Amino acid sequence: MTQRHRRRPLSRLAVGAVAALVTALAATGTGAGLAAPARAAGAVMLSTPKSLGGWGVTGLDLTTSPLADFKSNVTALAEWNGRIYVGGMFTTVANKGVAKASQPFLAAFDRATGAWVPGFRPTLDGGVWDLAVTPKGQLLVAGYFGRVNGAAHPALVALNPSTGAVDSTWKATLSRTTGRVGVRTMDLQGSWVYVGGNVTAVTGGTGTDVATVKGKNLFRLKVSNGRPSAAFRPTLSTSPWQVDASPAGDRVYAAGKFGTVNGVPKRILAVLSATDGSLVSGVADVRPSYETSGGAYSEAVLETADRQFVIATPTEHSLQQLGRATLDRRAAHYTGAPPGDWIAGGGDFQALAERNGVVYAACHCWKQDFTNAWTTWVPGLAPTSWSRYSKIQGIGAYDAVTFAKLDTFTPSLFGQYGDGTWQLFVDSAGCLWAGGDITRTGGGTWLGGFAKFCTT
Repeated sequence: MTQRHRRRPLSRLAVGAVAALVTALAATGTGAGLAAPARAAGAVMLSTPKSLGGWGVTGLDLTTSPLADFKSNVTALAEWNGRIYVGGMFTTVANKGVAKASQPFLAAFDRATGAWVPGFRPTLDGGVWDLAVTPKGQLLVAGYFGRVNGAAHPALVALNPSTGAVDSTWKATLSRTTGRVGVRTMDLQGSWVYVGGNVTAVTGGTGTDVATVKGKNLFRLKVSNGRPSAAFRPTLSTSPWQVDASPAGDRVYAAGKFGTVNGVPKRILAVLSATDGSLVSGVADVRPSYETSGGAYSEAVLETADRQFVIATPTEHSLQQLGRATLDRRAAHYTGAPPGDWIAGGGDFQALAERNGVVYAACHCWKQDFTNAWTTWVPGLAPTSWSRYSKIQGIGAYDAVTFAKLDTFTPSLFGQYGDGTWQLFVDSAGCLWAGGDITRTGGGTWLGGFAKFCTT
């Protein structure tokens, strides 16, 4: 999961001066409406969300949230046996905005019809930040909670996805030296599940296969029973906001706002050895589009399915395609106001997913996406240079190879707080689910925290 930071606005005079300079340089950009480069990607999702029968979630309980300014009631999505599991800070299951049941933090819906599944009613005392399903069909639930179904399960638990009961065949007890323990992100790859959060020790496993491992903020646990790996022990100065383990099995990407990783200065994105958690050598530092006073960060990270590229989302408002081997810079997008507009717009990219050679990237942005834009003078205004720009309203689609924006995908999702989409997930039928601060379409159709897009 990822974090949004709110920023102090620049003075009207400063913004106006820079806007004038950007306007003067507008000739360096090609402008809106021109055709994007030819693409090699497969079918793109349709822009209109599928009907989910009016079902969704409402309410926002931030009591246990570690982020005071975070206002998204859906932050996690997963699938099992025709069901979509929705996690977050919501309080209620609703139909077309009308409350139907109190079901805080975790609920299940039918993948095809969207109908709520009332037989799945686990109880948690805090928000859910990430979900994963093991090959054995256990639902791993991570977040900032302490008790599940009345028993102590701090920050991580395995549930029976049919009944919501705790699965005792998978155990991991997380702790923290000082402060509240919590998990922000998980990624299941092969025999391991990578767990990132405010954690300094994990005791896990079952039977005689039990271990306790101390570390700092990123651990690797056995998918089969939850036992932590003593070999993989990176130390991150702060919790990662998203972790992505490569299917190649050789590296793990951690995105966030770090000071150091393994004692070495590191920010935005760390590339770690999947063997022992050491930093991979020969990898370039990811550069932001703008140096913020509070420090640069990346909300999300994704290695493309062809294992040729890494997609990063560094500040400010940047979406970058990097070569996998060394993270060399290949292509970039940036969101902001159109040239000549001095009212800042756009927003950071904060969730990624891929399907059929198309990368989907979500942001709290509702103005313009600029192609081949690497830097900006003022976050939210037009970038320093670009080749073209086109409208973006919450989610964009990009060819994974050419990184051209695919303008046929033009969804229009809006929320109550402007926090945008915080989770993207592709289900087994090939449809894209978006979860976050989502309450309606541009046409006014009610949405309850999530939406579903398909190619047909």
